[in-house]
Amino acid sequence: MQQMQSMGCNVFHRRSGAHRSGTIVDSLRMIAMALHWFSPPVYVSTGNPGERYAVSNIERAAEYLLSWRDQGMGLHWQTAVRACTAALKHEGGTEEARSAFEQAARECRKLC
Repeated sequence: MQQMQSMGCNVFHRRSGAHRSGTIVDSLRMIAMALHWFSPPVYVSTGNPGERYAVSNIERAAEYLLSWRDQGMGLHWQTAVRACTAALKHEGGTEEARSAFEQAARECRKLC
């Protein structure tokens, strides 16, 4: 398997099974495919008045959960952390993690 690096972007070539140098767009496509998407998004407050953010993947949900540790690590928060971790390890579903994240957002008073 031959591997080439260009600007830090490695792209797996589907037909040959080898890595090849790719464009940034190719790399972004691979990253997007790797995210664990869910729908509908969960809307949470950003801390800026009148502003909200649509959380639509497990990775972003996990980031928000970690940022909410200071608001308390209640039962729903802990459940959401476990559910997101399981989804990231492919040991749980994204819809279960989404639901748990929504409950945690409600518990932390961040749900819009």
